Amino acid sequence: MIYLLPLLALDAPDFPSVDPIEGECPYAVELDPAIQGCHGLILPTSDAAELLAWKVYGEGLATLYEVDTGVLEIKIGALQEPPPFWSRPRVQRWTGRGEGLILGAAVGALVAVYALK
Repeated sequence: MIYLLPLLALDAPDFPSVDPIEGECPYAVELDPAIQGCHGLILPTSDAAELLAWKVYGEGLATLYEVDTGVLEIKIGALQEPPPFWSRPRVQRWTGRGEGLILGAAVGALVAVYALK
């Protein structure tokens, strides 16, 4: 829970607004390969500017949360490793059974010693 506090302090960068440019095509147009000799697509200038703004915005978010991403990658790597032998559930169950057996034998021996006195 305390790990979430730094996230509250970090503000995501503001997304830049892109205004339509005067005289641009209102939609994307495909270039005819017979005329130009190659395939292509003409995009409206404001669409291209918006795509570049999204790229800059994404790179800003990536640098902002780079540390958080690194911490999460370390945690994921730790989860993918097998647990140590003594912390596996099967080993812990048998250890608990052994402890119960030893404790039961010790209590039984103490009761037997005091009962024989």
